Amino acid sequence: MIESFTASENKLRHLEDISNDIINELEPLSFGGDIYLLEADDPDIDKHIEEIKLAEKIGFDTESRPAFIKGQTFPIALVQIATIDTVYLFRIKKSKINSGLIEILNSNSILKIGLGLTTDIKKLKELSRKIEPKNFADLSVMAKSKGFKKSNARSLVARYLNKKLLKSSQITNWAKKTLTDKQIQYAAVDAWSMIPLYSELLNDDTNYLKI
Repeated sequence: MIESFTASENKLRHLEDISNDIINELEPLSFGGDIYLLEADDPDIDKHIEEIKLAEKIGFDTESRPAFIKGQTFPIALVQIATIDTVYLFRIKKSKINSGLIEILNSNSILKIGLGLTTDIKKLKELSRKIEPKNFADLSVMAKSKGFKKSNARSLVARYLNKKLLKSSQITNWAKKTLTDKQIQYAAVDAWSMIPLYSELLNDDTNYLKI
């Protein structure tokens, strides 16, 4: 079941700042729709690409193997694409990316919604010279323009969705052969949450700079 959210029921919405103590008391955000974990040779990958192309806007995120040495980075290992009721997790191995997925990333007609996209877009371009990302909306930029002190996903989910975004799987190995159920759910929630957050940010006419 896909969660729905009512702004009027959320007492955190208009707070100047939301502390970690407040966030930790909230119920975790979960995703109850379909999740497809797709390898490059998945026989249904083209069908799922066509499903995504029908959407006007999609949630977007990427995951990479974590680096613990200064200056060290690793390529994207997972690209997450979410529609309102389905999440598609594309595994990226040996920097090979599906041509249909490239079309989606380059599309002007599909809005891709993410958060803190500078690094994601940089790493996408490193996967292929054919990738020219277009029509992306960065929620952190939108949030900062409203005057929020905190524009990270955890704070925005608490403010607008009245839920706690669990981040325990963030610093895990996304390049390993088999992802855990916990990693899959984390990746799905991260991408899917972008869609309701985008709508909430657009509809919020509060000037937080004056609070």
